[in-house]
Amino acid sequence: MIYVNKRFIFYSPGDRIYEIHLRREQFEIPRGFARNGYDSTLVSGLINVSQDVEIDFFQTNHLFSNQLQIINEVGEVIREFSKEKPDVVMVYHNNPLISLLVVSYRIFGHSKKDNGKKRVVWALKSDWLESRIPGQHPLGRLIRVLGIFVNQLFLNYILVETPCAFRSLSKFISEKKLVLSSNFFQSALNYSDKYENGKREHTLLTVAVVSRQKGIHILLNAFSRLSSQFLDWKVHVVGPMSDIEYYKELQEIVKAKGLESQVAFLGPLYGDKLREEYTTASIFCLPSIYESFGIVRYEAAIAGLPVVTSNAGCGEFLSQLGMLVYEYERIDELTELLKNLMSSETLRIRVSSNQQENLRDIRGSISDFIGLLERKIQLY
Repeated sequence: MIYVNKRFIFYSPGDRIYEIHLRREQFEIPRGFARNGYDSTLVSGLINVSQDVEIDFFQTNHLFSNQLQIINEVGEVIREFSKEKPDVVMVYHNNPLISLLVVSYRIFGHSKKDNGKKRVVWALKSDWLESRIPGQHPLGRLIRVLGIFVNQLFLNYILVETPCAFRSLSKFISEKKLVLSSNFFQSALNYSDKYENGKREHTLLTVAVVSRQKGIHILLNAFSRLSSQFLDWKVHVVGPMSDIEYYKELQEIVKAKGLESQVAFLGPLYGDKLREEYTTASIFCLPSIYESFGIVRYEAAIAGLPVVTSNAGCGEFLSQLGMLVYEYERIDELTELLKNLMSSETLRIRVSSNQQENLRDIRGSISDFIGLLERKIQLY
């Protein structure tokens, strides 16, 4: 059942948002609510977006560079929420502000009421994973655990993207509050195709921000072991340069391995240009050292590409979907998987077909989540 004039706010504290293709989470969720009959607003620090994304924006002009900005943020957000009178508020990622925000809004805000009960449903969009972030001190992980445990006391739901995250959080949070929802497939469907339909070239594609976390150096080192056997194969790296020093390091690897004619950094590509890369490449690889969800893996699979990926971001789930998964940073494993795929188009087609078959059952779940929220609203 779709409610008319329901209001949804997606709040991404202290963020700078200027490109929807780099921040798809912040757009796909509120856009999904808008398409289900909600007046939908994205609230964040700075927003500079020219594309038509079917939602409204409100920027607080705070990037949390000092403590005063955090205090001012809470007051400004409470005023905006009081004006909008939302039925549902979702906060992006676990943040110390959550508990303070919910309590302050209940005290000072003007929530809609029905028989004296407040009607706002509070949710958290979490990328929680049990695996440690590389380099993170155990104390940092403990703080994360305590933070999300405290915040969940004030929340109705926590939205997670993988079974791994659900299982990890269910150890200390009631499963009644946890919702498993892979919520980005609407954008991924823009690239839907079959391997056989594309004019496939011998290209190994990766789509990622150029930063060490994405492990592009691992891919280059693995490819260098195969390049002399597969001289007609190339590597295309699509994504913005967020770490110039790391990019220089990658260029040095390319030069040292003699890969200048086989590796190309294409920068950020969007829309039809990105679709062209997906539908002309033959293999997709995401060699991340750390990953939360990794929407590009799903985009690539839906576009018909066989996906080779590290186990970062719930490797067991990715394996169940038919993707070829290796232990992150194990170059020998990655090299062997790439070699097998590069050697056989029949194998590439079989892996692609298997992935697409498995993906059919998990698309469009944001609508199911909205249905759950609306049943919750009816109970208030």
